[in-house]
Amino acid sequence: GGGGDGGDDGDDGGGNEPPASLPILSIADAAVAEGDTGTVTLTFALTLSEAAADDITVDYQTQDGSAAAGDDYTAAGGMLTIAAGDTAAGIDVAVHGDTVDESDETFTIELLNPSANVLLGTAAATGTITDDDQPPPPAASAAGMNDTGTTRCSTVTANDLACNDTASGTDLYPGQDAERGRDATDGDDGDGAAGFAFLKLDADGDPMPDQSVDYATAPWSCVQDLVTGLVWEIKTQDGGLHDAGWTYSWYRSSGEPLGASNGGDCEDAASCDTEKFVAAVNAAGLCGADDWRLATPKELLSLVHFGAGGAPFIDAGYFPNTAALGHWTGTVGPTGLRPGYVSFAPPRSDFTDPQQALAIRLVREAD
Repeated sequence: GGGGDGGDDGDDGGGNEPPASLPILSIADAAVAEGDTGTVTLTFALTLSEAAADDITVDYQTQDGSAAAGDDYTAAGGMLTIAAGDTAAGIDVAVHGDTVDESDETFTIELLNPSANVLLGTAAATGTITDDDQPPPPAASAAGMNDTGTTRCSTVTANDLACNDTASGTDLYPGQDAERGRDATDGDDGDGAAGFAFLKLDADGDPMPDQSVDYATAPWSCVQDLVTGLVWEIKTQDGGLHDAGWTYSWYRSSGEPLGASNGGDCEDAASCDTEKFVAAVNAAGLCGADDWRLATPKELLSLVHFGAGGAPFIDAGYFPNTAALGHWTGTVGPTGLRPGYVSFAPPRSDFTDPQQALAIRLVREAD
């Protein structure tokens, strides 16, 4: 009967202990700025939950996302070995630099076929190639807008106040025009008021050697806007072709004729309309050019300086002799019968009858 007691010792026979837990291997997302040339290294970090007694191996392979192998990065794949006792490793991927302004781009990397002494945790990760390029400057033909020239802030009851100021209460109205854009970031008045940036050009279209000179001392003929890339006619007070006192009707003889010929008051009584004035300026080769034209409303509005403090609302330090009149544009309104104009005294853009006698300031794209 004693043999039955022997059965109580069966668990001591061994061989049925649960296996020891395996370390867990994971990979993390990574990012790097691409740079302009050559390559930079993006490193994916791998971690083990605990060290292994023996070497661990795992395969890896990259896959395209919005980033393309060969163009944006160098495809990577192979086997990685993590030495016994280590708990971290890295996989390097070469990222290609460029100077193209674009969105951030991504690709993925996946861990595959781990050795028997490791388990996979997070087995895939995303690599982000961060774009660090600036957008190109606006093309001259695109004529991007300047800022408004507003450098002071307001409350509900008062204007012309310091911005973000507790004493005046403007701190209660954050994010005003004067606190953002070129008015706030490029407010050096040495090249134009507030955020404007201009270059004075002589009669040949070359920059004046002394940009600080005043118009009465050394008149300039044109001004280049360094933000939009446009070049503008400067008005005079000499009774000549560009005199600020002359007016013009709006006229178009080609295509579908529109407007009134010679309806203004100018130097040549037979040429006082927009079409003939443009032809005369191009024939004279103002600032060495013969491609002058009427501006669009957007182009003329890019010169409006709302912070000027009074009419005319334009940087008079660069645009002297600006008429307190509407200035014709080359744009015809939706009815097809009324051309547009822009006024600097006060700022205004609208359409009117072509028989009106208004001012002109011609424009061209910089070479």
